[in-house]
Amino acid sequence: MDAAPQGPQCQSCGMPMARPENFGTNADGSRNEDYCAYCFQAGELTAPNMTLEQMASEVIPKLKRWQSA
Repeated sequence: MDAAPQGPQCQSCGMPMARPENFGTNADGSRNEDYCAYCFQAGELTAPNMTLEQMASEVIPKLKRWQSA
């Protein structure tokens, strides 16, 4: 059985956010607890027009690599 990631996960891409640098930032520079640094910077989504299919094509290979590590 695969171990589930510990801690919060990005609400957009699902990336585990285990280290401080993994968290996105709010407009005031504070840490955003819901989104990762790849999806959310300075209070805005980095790719607000990305479709579900586009997100899946980017995220699934990364999650597979993470699970096999």
